[in-house]
Amino acid sequence: MTLRFSTGAVFGLAMLAACGGDDGGKPGGGVDAPGGACGGDTLLTGEVVDWDSNSTAFCGVFQATVTVRATTKVTTNTTNPNGRVEGVCVPKTAALIDVTAAAAASQCASMPGTYPKAGIVIADPAVIAAGGTPSVRLMSSVALARMYTMAGPIGGDYNSGQAQVVFHFTGNPHTITTTSNSFSKPQQFNGTQWEPVAGAAAPGSDVLYPNVDASVPITFSIAGGNPSTVTLQPGTTLVADKFTYVTVVTP
Repeated sequence: MTLRFSTGAVFGLAMLAACGGDDGGKPGGGVDAPGGACGGDTLLTGEVVDWDSNSTAFCGVFQATVTVRATTKVTTNTTNPNGRVEGVCVPKTAALIDVTAAAAASQCASMPGTYPKAGIVIADPAVIAAGGTPSVRLMSSVALARMYTMAGPIGGDYNSGQAQVVFHFTGNPHTITTTSNSFSKPQQFNGTQWEPVAGAAAPGSDVLYPNVDASVPITFSIAGGNPSTVTLQPGTTLVADKFTYVTVVTP
């Protein structure tokens, strides 16, 4: 399928249900019972984790605020010490969710730093139904300083006038391509650490496109993915000094 994020449009979200990492593709929530907190909308649980969190050194982000836009039901919650968020209602038709960390430092001694950059989490309702379950990775100040240097893996400093785009695969990673070259060197999470994307090979579970030009639309294609095409638009899903998170379901 093709998914287009256009100006003024927002899309539904399914967030990760497991509190200790990716749940292997299980749906992150279901439709709330009639008369419940969410009425006929979707009641979700999820998690927000440290940029470097992995299965052997898990680190949730405590007291991050998760806010669903354009809904009159339960719209906001904060994460537990393990990064878990519960009780958020996502409309069946459309939603866009903001994620903002508290000013406090990370509670994980192995992954220190604060979380200065906010996120926008987006997904197609069809991706939710297919089991799309994003794990939202917030970049710590320590990871930011490590990755965004001219001599480092990204090959450039962090540009607050540009956007950062992160793909998360629910399922096996598939190749991502774009005709644009308006970004720095893409990075992938290999399950343990971040490293440069290896040419045309399938990337890791998460892929970062750093310093994306936030003034023009950008289209990504994902081989065998759901969605198969994602177009991000300036001002809505492509915002300067923010991380945009996109979930892709694959076999």
